[in-house]
Amino acid sequence: MRIDGVAKTGGEVRSIALSVDESVLYAALSDSAEILALEAKSCKEITRLRVSGEPWAVLPSPDADSLFVADFD
Repeated sequence: MRIDGVAKTGGEVRSIALSVDESVLYAALSDSAEILALEAKSCKEITRLRVSGEPWAVLPSPDADSLFVADFD
């Protein structure tokens, strides 16, 4: 196994998920109530999405239209 990239998230990562087309990596940041979207190949930040609560898991929909987020509460 090898490490292809490292991303500084600025938060506590609870889970990660890869988009269906494998171009975007999503990270649930529980301490900052955000979902971080990164370019999968470069680990460059695309955007941060504020969510309510404390996200512990994220899953992109098969059609890439939605993100499902599980809250700790």
